[in-house]
Amino acid sequence: MGRPLLPKSGTVPELNAKLATRLRQLRLSRALTQDELATKAGISTDAVRRLEYGMFSPTLRLLTQVAPVLGMTVAEVIDLGDDTPAGAPVERLAALLKGRPEHEVALVLRLARAAFAEE
Repeated sequence: MGRPLLPKSGTVPELNAKLATRLRQLRLSRALTQDELATKAGISTDAVRRLEYGMFSPTLRLLTQVAPVLGMTVAEVIDLGDDTPAGAPVERLAALLKGRPEHEVALVLRLARAAFAEE
């Protein structure tokens, strides 16, 4: 199992700030201006600026527009991983499911199987 994409703790503003810094670094490492990224992603320059300053939480739609311009997948773009032990996500999932109705647990299991193409 790989490391988690997101740190195990942090507030939404903290995560936005980390993602904003990462997006700016990714853009700069590809020698793109905000205008160039915006044009290639089909979004406004203002959206890029606000994204890089952590002024809002990006939507999945926005990330799917930006990621290919950076030559990355959305998962790679949002990879803010930390040094969380590999078992921690499984433990967190188990804790979330503990005490939930069986139909909800079954739904999560079906979603996981579909996500990982398990028959």
